[in-house]
This record gives sequence, C-alpha cells and structure tokens, in this order.
Amino acid sequence: MSFEAAAGCLVIVFLISWFYTQWLHPLSDNPNNVPLPPGPRPRFVVGNLQDLPTGGHEWDGYAALAQKYKSDIIYLRVLGTSILSINSFHTANELLNQRGRVWSDRPRLPMIKELMGWD
Repeated sequence: MSFEAAAGCLVIVFLISWFYTQWLHPLSDNPNNVPLPPGPRPRFVVGNLQDLPTGGHEWDGYAALAQKYKSDIIYLRVLGTSILSINSFHTANELLNQRGRVWSDRPRLPMIKELMGWD
C-alpha cells in the first residue's frame, strides 16, 4: 500500500470517527432530550477536563463555576463520564434526603452479579 493510500484511509477513518462523535454519539447520551443543568461547553475528545478545578481547594473552583452559571447544580462531562456538582446544602438535602429513592443509585455490575453469582 502506498503512502498516499494509507494517508487517504487515515483521513477517512478520522472523518467517520469525527462524524460519529459529533452527530450520532451525543444523541445517545440524552435519549429523552431532557435538559441538562448548566455547565461549560465540552471540548472535542476530553470534554470538560480543562474546566475541572485543580489545586488544593477544588470546592472553590466548583463554587466559582456555580456563580458563573448562576445555578446550584453544574453538569460536567469528562472523558465520557458525567459529573453533577451540587453546590448548596439546601439543594443537596432536597435531592439526596427528601428524594433519595429517585436520585440515589448504585452502579450496575454485571460481571460480579450475574456472571459470577455474587449478589
């Protein structure tokens, strides 16, 4: 295979993967089109990785994001993982204590539960 053919194949693979991540994949993240809480706009591959607070006082960074977007709940997406930051005691108490059955859940672990039988 010549260099030009290999470069052409690489460009085609890149364009297909870009099309998938930009147009098809975001539709599957929110199938019901429920509005998400406010937050910074994610970047191409890394999402909001650069927007995560770093240093010794991460809570100050999350509080600054809450003030910037004027919301007690901030939504971030980092490398395919959704992060929901709750920035007030009142909101956390309402969601986790009063509506805990709706919002609290544990991850599904099929390898441990169904395949190995450890329930």
